Amino acid sequence: MSLRKYRYLLPLLLGCCLMLLLSACNLQVPSNVTSQSLLTSSGNQSQSKSLALTTSCPAPGTGRAAVLPPLTLGKDQNIVYFSDQFNGGTPLSGTLKRYDVTTKSKTNILTLTNKNFYSAQVSADGQWVLFVSQKGGQSPLYKLQLVRMDGRDLQTLYCNQSGIDQVQWATDQKHIVFVETPSTTELVRLFTTSTGAVQTVLSEPTSSEVIVRTWLDLQSIYLTNTQIDQPPNIIYLLNTSNGSGLMTVFNGSFEDFDSSFDATKLYINTCVCNQGGFSGPSAITVQPATGGQQKTVYSSSAYAITSVRAVLPTTLLFTIYNFTIGGGGDMTHNGLWKIKTDGTGVTRLTTNKAGQGSFFNSYSQFPWSNVSRNGSRYAVATQGIQTQALLIGPLSSGTPTTFASFNGSGTSLSIVGWTTM
Repeated sequence: MSLRKYRYLLPLLLGCCLMLLLSACNLQVPSNVTSQSLLTSSGNQSQSKSLALTTSCPAPGTGRAAVLPPLTLGKDQNIVYFSDQFNGGTPLSGTLKRYDVTTKSKTNILTLTNKNFYSAQVSADGQWVLFVSQKGGQSPLYKLQLVRMDGRDLQTLYCNQSGIDQVQWATDQKHIVFVETPSTTELVRLFTTSTGAVQTVLSEPTSSEVIVRTWLDLQSIYLTNTQIDQPPNIIYLLNTSNGSGLMTVFNGSFEDFDSSFDATKLYINTCVCNQGGFSGPSAITVQPATGGQQKTVYSSSAYAITSVRAVLPTTLLFTIYNFTIGGGGDMTHNGLWKIKTDGTGVTRLTTNKAGQGSFFNSYSQFPWSNVSRNGSRYAVATQGIQTQALLIGPLSSGTPTTFASFNGSGTSLSIVGWTTM
């Protein structure tokens, strides 16, 4: 596994050692802050120490350091997801859940009242869920929050009233990038989890808005541009450590992209996808992660490849979604597919009904966002006219299982990512 994209094991081990040292200290908790327990191991004994946790907002423009007491995970593969209920644009409630694929049981991790979940993602170590809670109304409030996978240690890291969007947590869990737009300027912010420090790493006028997509490594993160009524046509890299600005790694037509499992390559998919509908020809190409010559991995003359994800060292997932405005188009191949990175082994995993599309995790592109920790299962969302469903299935192919669904309006279902419990 690449040390560039996934080198979080050593920092996590060091973090555990630090927690063991902290367990020997008497930590003072301010009287106005709620205390929760931190369990640390000492031989076969479990010791509880108090650490300061609060869901109140820090001072405007400032952040609060994350408190990350470790959680011993189990062996069952669990998919984490959330369900939001709303009335028009007003949040009513949100529930963060996990589904155990072995026991087929569901567990509520956290429920929000008069708030919705947004930008939720599972940490690299599988122990935490990072999310934005949204409170609507005349005085909206957005909170960047953490909750442990067992529902404990809920805490607030940052707040504002202008919106916290496009949140991405690095694999070493030391930094979080997010976007806020306080006025006519879009700010890409870098949050340091150990200190709560918040700094601006990119400032752009909203007229030339960029979209934060996914980390390439521990310093560099991909962004794209926006175009009116069209897909983006530029992929950038932003180095968050030196503030050197945006570097263009691709300029041309594309629909989606993802970096390779070892973070050395960039897979890009194209299609004839516009306001008239989605159709072929389409293709998946590969190039160096920081830019360079492209090579075609797979192409289709008839079908629209709408998304691609690198989920295992030699495995890509992609979606096909053919449709035309007003109906028509060949929809027989719509669904989720897999392919080897050398272009062989094309295999269909799901089949969509007419008018239904398949979608990957909306908030994170890391492998555990879409595929289980042991690489055996995938999760995918489907959506049609007032229909939503979340499915899991064997990556080796086979019949998928619907574990959450909803027909009608007023509810939204979203995949968050995989862990073990």
